[in-house]
Amino acid sequence: MNRLQNAVTVAGVPMSEALTHDVMGNIASLNRDNTGIKTYNYYNLGNSNKLESVSGLTIQDYEYDANGNAKKDGLSGVSLTYNYLNLPATALIRDNFGTNNYTGYNGNKLTSISGFTNSNYA
Repeated sequence: MNRLQNAVTVAGVPMSEALTHDVMGNIASLNRDNTGIKTYNYYNLGNSNKLESVSGLTIQDYEYDANGNAKKDGLSGVSLTYNYLNLPATALIRDNFGTNNYTGYNGNKLTSISGFTNSNYA
């Protein structure tokens, strides 16, 4: 099915990956550098391409809108909204530095508002 199952580097920093896939072609599990197997869980009992969570990695479930756009990622608490063209309109990002709110028009980043600064982009 032409899906990557194993990968190993031979030069530079040694890395390895072992992957399995489900019948939909989604990654079912991943073991990177023998750090432990991460199991990928998809909505509708795996009969979907919408990622729900990753065991041992995500802190919350991924969420999607009616058009299939990701509303929340499972890793960092990013909340996304989209315009009528399904392009990103806002991204609310919470991290160790506070909360950042990026607002865009037609996918372009225009402003960044955080607890520390307000930056405008052309």
